[in-house]
Amino acid sequence: MKTQKNYHQIKATSLKLIILSFIISSAMMACRSTVSKKEEAAEKLQVAKNNFDSAQKQYNNEVITYRRESAEKMTSNAKNLNTFKTELQERRDQARIDYQKRIAILEQENTELETRMDNFKDSSKADWKQFKEKFDNDLNKLEKSVKDLTAKHKK
Repeated sequence: MKTQKNYHQIKATSLKLIILSFIISSAMMACRSTVSKKEEAAEKLQVAKNNFDSAQKQYNNEVITYRRESAEKMTSNAKNLNTFKTELQERRDQARIDYQKRIAILEQENTELETRMDNFKDSSKADWKQFKEKFDNDLNKLEKSVKDLTAKHKK
């Protein structure tokens, strides 16, 4: 009887140890799972940050390149208008006065574009896109007007 009682005690103790081992194993697995989830989340965050940094750098390079190209076009406009003004100095007719008025207007438009570019503070990509579209349109119109004016004079 005593052996049977000992057998039941050993069996109960073994069962308790098995259950306790299972609980501890589950808790450890849950902890490892949480740690790996945190590591995975940290890794995903780093990848997202790297992607954002890369996109921001690309955007900044685009803005710098566009500003430089636009400045070159506006400088070219100013140079063409100055050359044209010099050529007009030889003329002494009403057309010269009309050309000078038109040149003054185009120089003012060129200056206004330069000021708009200088004053633009890029706050977001959407703002930049909207600014760039309007600026491109205005700059293209100005370039066409300068070319048309100088072409009419050379005819």
